[in-house]
Amino acid sequence: MSEPEQKMNGNQRDAGIRAQALSALRKGQFDHATALLENDNITINELTQELLVHQTELELQAEELRDTALRHDLARHRFEALFETLPQAAFLVDAASGSLVQQNSIARTAFGHLRPSGVAAFPLRRIGANRSDEDLLASALADAARNGEALLTRVFLHREQGEPIPARVQFVQIAQEQCDAGHVLVLCIDETEQVRATAALEESEKRFREIAETIEDVFYTCTLKGDARWVCTYFSPGAQRIWGRASTADTESFSPLFTNVHPRDREVVRRALHATPAWDFSIEYRIVQPDGQVRWIENKGVFLDDCSRLIGAVRDITKIKITEKRLKLRVRQIEAVSRLLTHCARRDLGREELLSGIPQFLVDALNHPKLGVARIVVEGKAYDSAGWTPPSLKLRAPLRTPLVTSGYMELGYREVPPRAEEVGADSLRPPGDFLLSEREVFAAALRQVDAVVDWQKISEQLTEAERRNAIVDVTSGLVHELNTLLTVIIGQAEDMSDGFVPTAFVERNSRRILEAASRAADLTDHLQSFAASQSLHAEKLDLNAILRKMRPIFRRMLGADVALVYDLAEGLWPVFLDNARLESALQELCANAAYALEGKGELHISTRNVAENGAENPLGQGPWVIVELKDNGPGMDDAVLGAATEPFFSTHRQAGRGLGLSVVQGFTRQSGGRMALASQQGQGTTVVLGYRPEVQSAAVQRGADAPLSGDSAANP
Repeated sequence: MSEPEQKMNGNQRDAGIRAQALSALRKGQFDHATALLENDNITINELTQELLVHQTELELQAEELRDTALRHDLARHRFEALFETLPQAAFLVDAASGSLVQQNSIARTAFGHLRPSGVAAFPLRRIGANRSDEDLLASALADAARNGEALLTRVFLHREQGEPIPARVQFVQIAQEQCDAGHVLVLCIDETEQVRATAALEESEKRFREIAETIEDVFYTCTLKGDARWVCTYFSPGAQRIWGRASTADTESFSPLFTNVHPRDREVVRRALHATPAWDFSIEYRIVQPDGQVRWIENKGVFLDDCSRLIGAVRDITKIKITEKRLKLRVRQIEAVSRLLTHCARRDLGREELLSGIPQFLVDALNHPKLGVARIVVEGKAYDSAGWTPPSLKLRAPLRTPLVTSGYMELGYREVPPRAEEVGADSLRPPGDFLLSEREVFAAALRQVDAVVDWQKISEQLTEAERRNAIVDVTSGLVHELNTLLTVIIGQAEDMSDGFVPTAFVERNSRRILEAASRAADLTDHLQSFAASQSLHAEKLDLNAILRKMRPIFRRMLGADVALVYDLAEGLWPVFLDNARLESALQELCANAAYALEGKGELHISTRNVAENGAENPLGQGPWVIVELKDNGPGMDDAVLGAATEPFFSTHRQAGRGLGLSVVQGFTRQSGGRMALASQQGQGTTVVLGYRPEVQSAAVQRGADAPLSGDSAANP
C-alpha cells in the first residue's frame, strides 16, 4: 500500500474514533470514551478543542435561524398588510384542499357569505354565479397549484347583495417566505365599468359604422410609414361610390389623397398639401373613376400625433360643380335673352334690322358660342350670324305666325362640341345633343322672332289699310261724280237720238256715245265693288252648285288645251252671298288664270269646309267655306304679287281697267270673307276665297253697307 493511501486510511480511522468518542460523551459514557481515545492515542484536550469548535458552529447556525425567522415574520406581516389593502377582493386559498384561509375587507364586504374554513373543500366555488362559473373557478385553482398561476376572464361572480358582476379572476401561487407553502392568492377584479365602457364603445362603433355605411361622405384614417408614405388603415364604404372601389379592398393599395387623381390636378394637390398648415387641410380636385368618369371631390383632413396620423373626410361635390356650371351658363343665357328682348322691343328699326341682329344673340346663348351659328329665314329672305355654315348639330323649327306663308329659324354648331374631360356643363349634354337650357333659349327666341315678324306684318298691313282707305275715299267720290256726269250724257244721247232725223252720222255718233257711257257705267260699278260700297242682294247659296253651273263658261274661257279639274267637297256648308257678284268674281279669277296659262296647262278648282281650329287654313281662325283656284302657270314674283290687288294694276299686254283682283277682293271683304293670294315664279298661282257659313255670313250681310277694313293683299 502506498504512503498516501496509508495516510488517508489513518485519517478516516481517527475521524471514526472521534465520532464514537463524541457520541459516548453525549450519552454520559465517559469511561468508554476515555478507552477509545487512549487506544487511538487521541487526548481529551484535542477532543475538547473540537467540541468547542463544533459548539461555535452550532451557535452561529442558531443565530442564522433566528434571523431567518425574523425575516419570515416580517415578510408575513408585510404580505398580510398588503393583502388587506389590495383594491380588489382577494382570497388566500389552500392549494391542496381548496379551503379558504383568509380574505381581505373588500372580499368580506362583497362576498360575506364566504367564511374561512380549513375543512370545506373548494369553498371558493360558491362565489360563482352559476354552475358553469363554479367549475371554472375550481379548475383555475387546480391549474394555479400545478403551474404557479392561472387567469379567468369574463366570469360572473355572485355577490352577497346585488346582481352578479362580471369579473376577471387571477390565481397566483404564494412564495414560502411570504406565506405557508401551498397557498394561492386569488384576486377578483370587478369589470362592471369596463364592460359598460366596452358596450358603450361597441355601440358607438356600431353607430359609426351605420353612419359610415349610409352617409355619402367617406371617412378614412392614414398612418405615415417610415418611407414617408401615407398608408390608409381604414376607409368607409362610401369610397365605392366615389372612387369605384369596394370597402373590403386592400387598404394599403388605396390612398384617399393620391389614388386616381386627375392628371391635371396632381400638382395642385401636392402644392396644396405643402402649403396648408401642419394641423389640417382642405382641397378640391378631380378624380377619374375606373370607367373613365370624372368626379369632383372635397378632401378635408386633420393631422394627429406629430403628423404621423391623418383622419379625414371626403365629399363628392360633383353635383355642386355641375350646378355652378349650370348657373354660370344660365346667367350668360339670361343676359343674351335680355339683350334679345331689348333688341326685339325696338320700334325704330325695320324688319331687316331687327331680324339681322337676332342670330348673334342666339349664338351668344350657346354653351360653346365660338362653334355656334344661327339663321332666320322669312319668306325666302335669310338672316345669318357671323361665319354661317350649315351646322352638323342643329335645332330647327318653322315660324308659327299665321301672317307669314313660309319661314324657319335654325340654331346649331358647325361641329359637334367635344365632351370635355373636366366635369361641367359638357357632362350634362349627351354626345350629339343640346343642353336643355339651350333648347329653352331656342324656344324663347322663336317666340320673339314670331312676334317680330307678326308686328312687322301688322305694321305693313296697317300702312296698306290706310292707303287703301284713302283710295276707297277717292274712288267713292269719283264714282259719285261719274254717275252724275253719265246720267247727263246718257240722257242727252237718248234725247238726241229721239229728237233728230236719224241720219247715218247722228245714228253712228249717238250709238258710240251710248256705248262709251255704258262702259263708263260698268267701270263705276266695278269701282263701287272695289270700294265695298255697292248694294248686295244676298241669298242662301250652294257654292258647289254654282261652280258646276259655271263649268261650261270656264271651259270656253280657258280654251281646249287647258285642263279644268274639279274637286268639290261633299257636305259643303251653305253660304249667304250675292249670286251675281259671286259669279262675276269667279269669272274674273278664271279670266286671270286663262291669261296666265296662255292656252295650255291646268286649272284646279276645289272646295272644302274648315272648322274653327282646322288644319290647312290660310285665312286665320275659322270656320270657313273655302273656294280655291290653283293654276300651274308661270306664277308671279314678289313685286308683282305685292301689287296684284292694287286698283288699276295689270300685267296684261292689252290695256284694261286693271280692277280684276281688287274687285274680287272688295266683294269678298264686303261679304264678310277673306281672300289669300300665293304665288311663286315657275310654280303657278293660288287664290283662296273664304266665306263664313250661312248663319255667320247672313249676320255680316245685315251690316254690308259699311265697308270692312284691316285686310291685306296677302291675307285680306
